[in-house]
Amino acid sequence: MTLLTTVNDTCGMLGIAPFDTVVGNPNKTAQLLYAFANVTGTNLMQEYDWQVLIREYSFTTTAANEQPDAMPADWNRFLDQSMFNRTQMRQILGPIDPQQWQALKAVPATLLPWLAFRRRHDEYLLTSFATSGNLIAYEYVTETWVIGPDGEGKARYTADDDASLISEPLISLGIRWMYLERNGLDYAEPMRQYTNRKQSVASGDKGNPVLDAGGYGATSFNYPNIPLGNWPNWT
Repeated sequence: MTLLTTVNDTCGMLGIAPFDTVVGNPNKTAQLLYAFANVTGTNLMQEYDWQVLIREYSFTTTAANEQPDAMPADWNRFLDQSMFNRTQMRQILGPIDPQQWQALKAVPATLLPWLAFRRRHDEYLLTSFATSGNLIAYEYVTETWVIGPDGEGKARYTADDDASLISEPLISLGIRWMYLERNGLDYAEPMRQYTNRKQSVASGDKGNPVLDAGGYGATSFNYPNIPLGNWPNWT
């Protein structure tokens, strides 16, 4: 499916004649449906960690708090607890809040075996680091939920033959209820259908892990600053 077919599927549900083009079409209805397609897709990208939008990224640290190469151009958000220092084989803690950041900045770097990160002023910051050259890797959600015919990712539809990586039938349902609301028509049932479909698609998107009531997953970590091994013998 493409933007054009997604919009025309919506037209079929609304009893509107289909369009030959959407992008650049002077027809007011076409313009509305185009706008709602982008709003729906962007909202869906933000609301759920769709597996098709998950990427892995890695960078090499510098000996500074600011890490200029820490985030890719298509970054939208981090996947929590997925960041690891592969050189030291330790998890990167965070994101930490301003109070935690300032508290850690007051502690000598030699007393902080675990790194932590935060974002401030659109920069990625790591706590005090003694050396450069450590490999940090994590998973994130890309903002490019649209793919063009050339295979390039985009953050929105810009051409009729663009395709969404998120379910396009779901986007059609989102366009429908927004159009009805915009025109002062009854949209309660179409919105309910959209919400139910979204929940159904999301629940089957990645599968669900078995939850452990003890709070332990496949990987468990000790509290920061407690070494993973080499415990002293106090006897």
